[in-house]
Amino acid sequence: MKSTGAKKSFSQAIQIFEYLKMYFLQNDTTYRQSVVDASKAAFFEYTVRFAGFQVSYFLLFVFCTLLLVFISANIYKPGKAEAKLSRIANIIIPILQVIVYAFFIGAVYVYRFSEYEASILASYSRYMNISFAALWIVVLLGLFQAAAKSKIQRAAAIFLACSCLVTAPLGNIRRFINRDIVKEAQEVRSEFVLLAKEIEKICDGNDKIYFLSRGDRGLHYWITRFNARPNYVIDPFGGWSLGDAIYDGDIWHIDISPEEWIEQLINEEYDYVAIYRAGDDFSENYGSVFGNVLELSDNSLYKINRDQRILERCR
Repeated sequence: MKSTGAKKSFSQAIQIFEYLKMYFLQNDTTYRQSVVDASKAAFFEYTVRFAGFQVSYFLLFVFCTLLLVFISANIYKPGKAEAKLSRIANIIIPILQVIVYAFFIGAVYVYRFSEYEASILASYSRYMNISFAALWIVVLLGLFQAAAKSKIQRAAAIFLACSCLVTAPLGNIRRFINRDIVKEAQEVRSEFVLLAKEIEKICDGNDKIYFLSRGDRGLHYWITRFNARPNYVIDPFGGWSLGDAIYDGDIWHIDISPEEWIEQLINEEYDYVAIYRAGDDFSENYGSVFGNVLELSDNSLYKINRDQRILERCR
């Protein structure tokens, strides 16, 4: 990071001992305790599709453990100390990494996520699948190695491997091979080209940009943040949608006055405001802070004039 000059943006550090107390003693009185409890229960309650069935992560973990025991018992010859050590290592290390990962995933939610995202365990399945993908790779490689030992073992290993392939999400594989995923991504990102070009043309790479998109659930923000690099588009103070909530569960809106908004933009040293989608009521509610409200439009970039306390359209 130092050699490349990458900007460092870390959230708060994970407090290991504090987390252990919440996990075992349940001594926290804030929302964080419910998050820790939910992360513990999720390992047994959340399910993943495997071999055509919906199974919990716990049952999948047990199944993989039994497979590793079977593999290690058939690969390594009994009696040799090195074989025993290898057998233990091949079982313990992959299993232990899943246990540690599942144990501390609650800490990640508590200390690195917003209260809303932590409370719903946002993307829990996606994060847990990362750990199980590593475990499953070890299992598959072990099955192929065990297949070379005898005809019976070879038949059993081949049967299991074929079962995995047959029950795999072939639709995702087909979409990957056909580059459908790339086409879909290009189609989504094409809608943000105009704003990206505005930022690239005006900003110098070191500017701090406030992003607005009425009713956005996060997709618009993250795409624009990526497109604007190396300029710094940060999570705005409270959200990226100014005005009242426009749908149930809209936690990304900020209902503040125009005067409060321009005050915060200046105090927090923003350089520009990028608007992807202003919304129908934006000009009526916040038009007073723009030099020319008639120039207000979507996919536009505005310079913050600190002296006059207004936003001016970039050309």
